[in-house]
Amino acid sequence: MMKYEDFPNRCVKCNRADVPLIKFRTAFSFLESSSTSSIFSRSFRRREEWSTYSIAFPVCRKCKNKFRRYQVFRLIKNLLYFINIFTPIITINLVFFNPKVGFPFNISPLIFSVGLTVTLVLIYKYHPHRIRNYIEIDKGGRVLIKNPSYEEEIYKHKMVKDLENKYEINKVPCPKCGSLIRKDVDFCNSCGKDLRIH
Repeated sequence: MMKYEDFPNRCVKCNRADVPLIKFRTAFSFLESSSTSSIFSRSFRRREEWSTYSIAFPVCRKCKNKFRRYQVFRLIKNLLYFINIFTPIITINLVFFNPKVGFPFNISPLIFSVGLTVTLVLIYKYHPHRIRNYIEIDKGGRVLIKNPSYEEEIYKHKMVKDLENKYEINKVPCPKCGSLIRKDVDFCNSCGKDLRIH
């Protein structure tokens, strides 16, 4: 899994490098299926389970707010799914147990709920600030960035980081425990000392 430090110093969404960058953490969940079969028997079993990968990537403050708005929208959509459980109950109550309410008003809650859900799902799918429009994680946990130039830059950036770690280049001793750490890290990997300037 790629770490925040492995990303180049520019925003994943707008590609700006001349602004302060912030960590934006999000989780990618998908249904992973695995099949098992026995040699001695003809039994075949398919098992499905949810896998979740969490990743932090660099964004500018403006893009972070846009991604946050998308996450709030996603929460509203999920909340509507929960509300939809009660809509058929209300409709059945109006149709069978309250004859004073006639057609089409007795089925109006169901029609309204279904229409609103379909609209929100379509907006959610094609939302301009959808995180998956810019970054995705495959089933192996590999980070996929939907920008060819950024992908190439990440490869070069990661190669430089690997060489720095191998030959201990651009490393300084921790003021507390003395272990070698990179200059740009916020905390010591060994003792956890806060290295940010207060």
